[in-house]
Parts: sequence; structure tokens; C-alpha cells
Amino acid sequence: MMDELSDYLSRPVIKGVVFEISEDRISIQNPGTSFIMARLDPPLEKAALLEQYQRVLRQAKANRVRISYTAHIRKTICENWEEYEKTVHEKQRLFQQMMALAYSVKERGIHLGWRDDAELEHLCQLQYQFQSYGWGGSAASRINSAACHLRETETGLSASSGRADMISL
Repeated sequence: MMDELSDYLSRPVIKGVVFEISEDRISIQNPGTSFIMARLDPPLEKAALLEQYQRVLRQAKANRVRISYTAHIRKTICENWEEYEKTVHEKQRLFQQMMALAYSVKERGIHLGWRDDAELEHLCQLQYQFQSYGWGGSAASRINSAACHLRETETGLSASSGRADMISL
């Protein structure tokens, strides 16, 4: 194991690798390869989403816009919130691990034959796990979609000044 690491570290460092590591973003790339790209979005707040839902509802009613409840936005928020919060905590935990590994990889550099780099491979695995929490069908995906739908609907109602025929909540 140690021989493999020293063999890997004895190879030349890949030139032009840019490391951007912050509390909400990790990016490791060079012009030809994106090794790692992860962003930790700020968590949504249930109370704020439900208030936005009420605001959209009031605005639609005031503008006499028909409302279809087929999107089940409020139900989606309420039923998925507990799982969403667990996901947020898990993503934050994973992101902290990724940051620590990213700093370690930055310190020693990425060498030619980087597929042999066990630390970078572990970082890639953590990134895969981190990203999987946002895939379609997950609680985070459903909550984020509901939040996006609310933002777009609210913006659309404001821009149309009551000219919309119908919205879906």
C-alpha cells in the first residue's frame, strides 16, 4: 500500500489544476478534466415555503386566477419535510468530509495517472453519494422542485399582473 502511494506521488504533478474550496463549493478541475464539482445549497425553511405558498394563493385569488391543486405543493412540503431535513444534515456531513479530503488532495497535488490516487477516488465516491441525495424522487428533489414551482408561479403572477388564466398549486 505504501509503495503504491509513494509510486503515485513520485509521478509528475498535473499542471493547471485549479482548486476552489469554500464552505459551500468544491471545484477541482483543469482545462481538460473536472475532477470534483459540488455545491452545498443553503437549506430551505419550511415556514418560509408555506408562507410563500399562502402569498401565491392570496395573489392568485386577488387577481381572480383559477387555481388547480393538482401539483400538491403544500402536501409535498409537509409530507417530505422530515426526510428533507435528514438529507440536509447528511449532505452537510458529507460536504465536510469532502472539504477535508479536497484540502489533502490540494496539498499534495494531483499526479499523472490520477486514477491510482486512492484519496481522490474516495473524494469522487463521496461526491457521488452527495449528489445522489438530489436525484429525482428523493425528498430533497421533491422539496426543491416545489420551492422552484412556487418561485416561478409567484414571479409569473407578478409579471402577468393578473392576466394569467390558471395556476397549479
